[in-house]
Amino acid sequence: MRENKQNLFGKEYFEGGKNSNFKKGYNWDSAYFHLRPIANSLNKTIKPRTALDIGCAKGYLVYLLNSIGINSYGVDVSNYAVSQARAEIKEKLYVLDIEEDTFPFPEARFDLIILLEVLEHLNNFDHLLNEITRLLSKDGYVVISTPPPHGRGAKNDKTHINLHPKKFWVELFNRCGLILVKDDVWRYFKKTFLEELIKIMPENPPSTKISLILTKMGWCGNFIRNNVFPYIDYFSPLRSGEILLFRKIERGNESGN
Repeated sequence: MRENKQNLFGKEYFEGGKNSNFKKGYNWDSAYFHLRPIANSLNKTIKPRTALDIGCAKGYLVYLLNSIGINSYGVDVSNYAVSQARAEIKEKLYVLDIEEDTFPFPEARFDLIILLEVLEHLNNFDHLLNEITRLLSKDGYVVISTPPPHGRGAKNDKTHINLHPKKFWVELFNRCGLILVKDDVWRYFKKTFLEELIKIMPENPPSTKISLILTKMGWCGNFIRNNVFPYIDYFSPLRSGEILLFRKIERGNESGN
């Protein structure tokens, strides 16, 4: 099984292979425009001291989080991906199978645990969720992103074997004492995340045909691309990614959200 995963998530997967959504490869230039808004908005909203990026790939988010003062670590199943990480954060990355292995950290180690585009690749969630609840501090947060079944590109990646709607993930995490955040923390995170996305969009080269068309339509097209598309992509019924924020709650306090 481990050898199969190394083959599945090896060099071909991260450098534009046919079974991957990374048609132009997973590199710093493309990841930065997606990860910087997440790092900045989580820092402003939750203000974690420590963070763990599960499914960290080449460690780009771990690098960004550490650069803004959050003591962050990462784990990933791919030897290849971790081998491509920046030298300054390589010692903070671990290769392990998140469906089977015990993570090399003590209990309640992290204020924030992040899973970006990870859950849809897994066969089973039980061991991972046990490790998340073990490692998360009291009142700590978990943020996930995963493509909804109808999302753009959800089924283009052949390793997407567990696609589910929002309700499924909410119920799954709820059973582990991780409750969906719907209060002012969520509203502030959503507002901040959109602001960060809008701020960086003019720097982000168009990656789809419609984005390219809009950039050629002058100020009106660019306004739509830079200010409307971020909302459509993440928070509208047409969203291509589902972002959810959970908080660790002691049993009996589920109404505290």
